[in-house]
Amino acid sequence: MSIHLNKINLGGRDYLVIDLNKPFRGDEEVIPGDPKSTLNEPVYNIREHGFNYFMQRIGDHSFRPHFDSQNHQNPELQDRGAETWGLDRVFNSA
Repeated sequence: MSIHLNKINLGGRDYLVIDLNKPFRGDEEVIPGDPKSTLNEPVYNIREHGFNYFMQRIGDHSFRPHFDSQNHQNPELQDRGAETWGLDRVFNSA
C-alpha cells in the first residue's frame, strides 16, 4: 500500500492529508453476512453484443470509510449522509 501526503488549505487552515485509500482488488474481506465485492463481472460480451461491459460491485462496509452511518441506523436521518456535514467533521488534528 502506498501512502500519499497532500497539503491542502480549508477555511484558512492548512492541513496535511494522509490518503489511506487502497485500490479495489475484488477480494476484500467483508463483514460476515455481507455480500462479497466483485471485480469485472461480465454483463455483456463482445461476441454476443458487440462490446464488453463489466460490473464492479462494492458494498458499503467493504470499501470506504463508513462515516455516513447515521443514515444507515436511524430512519429519521435517511436523507442525511456525509455530504451534509462540514469538512471540519472529517478533517481534524490527529
